[in-house]
Amino acid sequence: MMVGLVQECAGIVIAVPAACAIGDWVYYTNATGALVTAAPGAGNAPANSTRVPNGRITRYESAAAGLAVMEFNALA
Repeated sequence: MMVGLVQECAGIVIAVPAACAIGDWVYYTNATGALVTAAPGAGNAPANSTRVPNGRITRYESAAAGLAVMEFNALA
């Protein structure tokens, strides 16, 4: 199954609306469905958002809005 292969090997390229760093956790914005990132830690979660299970940024740190790679199978 191709989707499984992508998730195990390389991750998924996502658009981020602001700066992000390697290791940032990925969240789903409940109101809009947009993906956003925040530094690891429960206190850093954006308001009205749900964490993507084990989702974290693994490649392409960004200083502003752009593209990054999100991995699902990372230990977080």
